[in-house]
Order: sequence, then structure tokens, then C-alpha cells
Amino acid sequence: MWSEVEGPSESFGAPKPGEFWNEAKGGPPGLRVWFRLSSNAEGGPLLLTGLHVVREGGELSARDLRQVQIGHLARAMGRMWTITDDPNTPAKPARPGPPGHKIEHWRQVWSLYEQAKRSGTRAHIKYMQAQWDPPVPDATLRRWVQTARDKHERGEL
Repeated sequence: MWSEVEGPSESFGAPKPGEFWNEAKGGPPGLRVWFRLSSNAEGGPLLLTGLHVVREGGELSARDLRQVQIGHLARAMGRMWTITDDPNTPAKPARPGPPGHKIEHWRQVWSLYEQAKRSGTRAHIKYMQAQWDPPVPDATLRRWVQTARDKHERGEL
């Protein structure tokens, strides 16, 4: 994604000692990205301490910011950061969420969904709501069915 890194740039004022502003090239189309690297007073490792993103010809949106992938930018900087080799591999979240439902739950959801399809009714979710105990909201069942379908297609069920 990021093909090269240029710098330093003086467009954001004179850098402090040990601080460097650089422009990243080859990123998302229509975005210009600058980053600041700084080291501590003892001359320690360079750290990313600033990021400046500009949308050319318009306002910057949250969608634009999601396109600026720091891991790929770090790879272009050539710094010693922990980055996966495959850019499509999602990073491990810093605070993982709850473990979620066990495989038995997803098998039960898929089995009930298959039963609802065989029942002849066109309202599969309503059929499942009548069978599920304790009752769960319509949106929850739809989300569960989608997850169970995904797991079934991947051969996990």
C-alpha cells in the first residue's frame, strides 16, 4: 500500500531535536499523510508521535481515516514494529472481547434453522423465536443465523 516515504517536511513548523516529519507516498487515493517520529532525550528508539491526514479537494471523513493503516505505514518506515507479513491478516486486538458462544450453540442454531426451512413456513426467524427458550430478539436470531451459516460454509459445524 505505502510505496515510499519522503521527508522531512517543514510544513508543520520546525521539528524539535530528535523529531522528524515525513510524508508517506502511495497510500489511499486522495489522501496525503504525514507522520512525526520522535525519540526521547537519551536518543532511544524512534516512536510514531504524530499523524497528519489531509483529504485533497474535500473534507476528511471517518472512512478516510480507516483507510490509513498504521501497520502498513510502519512497514514503509522500515522501523522495528510487530507487523504481520500478510497485510490481510487482522491484528490481534489489544483488549479481546468475551469468548463468545461454544460450538454446540452454533450447531443448535443451525439445526433449528434447517428445521425451520423444512417446516414449510416462509418466516424462518419467527418459527425459530417460537422454539427458542429463553426468548431472544429477532435481530439476535438473525445475527446468530448469519454466524451459524458462515461457520457451516467454512466447515466448522
